[in-house]
Amino acid sequence: MGRIRHWNGDIDGAAAAYEAALERDPDPATLASALSCLGALLEHGDRFADARRTLDQAAAESTRTGAFRPLLRTLFFAGLARGNLGDFGGALRALQRKRRLLEEYDVHFYRARTDTLLAWVWREVGDLGRARDLAAQAVAEAREVAAGSLQVEQELHGLLGAAECDLLAGDDDAAAALVAESQPLLSAWLPFKWRAELRYRDVRCSLVPSEAEELLDLSRQRRSRKYEALALAHLGRHEEAAVVAQATGSDLLLADVAPRPQAQRAFDRLAAALPSELRDGFVTRGRLAGRFADRPG
Repeated sequence: MGRIRHWNGDIDGAAAAYEAALERDPDPATLASALSCLGALLEHGDRFADARRTLDQAAAESTRTGAFRPLLRTLFFAGLARGNLGDFGGALRALQRKRRLLEEYDVHFYRARTDTLLAWVWREVGDLGRARDLAAQAVAEAREVAAGSLQVEQELHGLLGAAECDLLAGDDDAAAALVAESQPLLSAWLPFKWRAELRYRDVRCSLVPSEAEELLDLSRQRRSRKYEALALAHLGRHEEAAVVAQATGSDLLLADVAPRPQAQRAFDRLAAALPSELRDGFVTRGRLAGRFADRPG
């Protein structure tokens, strides 16, 4: 019941179901699954630090009990939560561990979403070529596995990830074509459709800024601080965006949407915390690097 509520955007109902499961002194496998689901919900609720802590616990429980599917879910959302916090090293460790498990056990179903998320991380740290290849691979993987609405969701995110790569490369026409290709997929029933629609509108706003008011309205209806902050930034309302972003605890979001001096401080904190092998790419070639390219010194 909690998963269905989560899929449909009933955050409060899903939280109540997951917490009730945890209060019943569940067996180890159920504990691992409930923690994994709760961590995913916290991530989708833009509570990234809380999600990271819960998902770390879920990963430990899943590994200890051999709960394979909860572990796969946990590693995906751990990568997402860590990435949203700007911990790209941690995100890569989680996602690369998941990719190894998928290959070891010859599981194809989860590969598209994993590669889409890996594309996002590599895009953020400045390896655009690898990111574009992974996004294209994710679209192909989603189309290879005929599994109904779950694979449509993965195809949608793969197309949007590829569009974001084209936007960074300065090819707005290619990005627009991919966004247009993704749009009909939203007419299907999708798990987490409420979240997918927000992402679709955010990417589209990069091409059609006049639609940012629609994203702002929808983000508030869906109670997403992340997308509210992004919408406000699209509208040039950076002071308001910064206030909303701060509530998520994400320096990555703050560096993206805040007024320049505040964003610069967040960007510098992110860079300082990255492992050396990722820092240079993030600072010089990453998605946010262009915003700070003309800084003195």
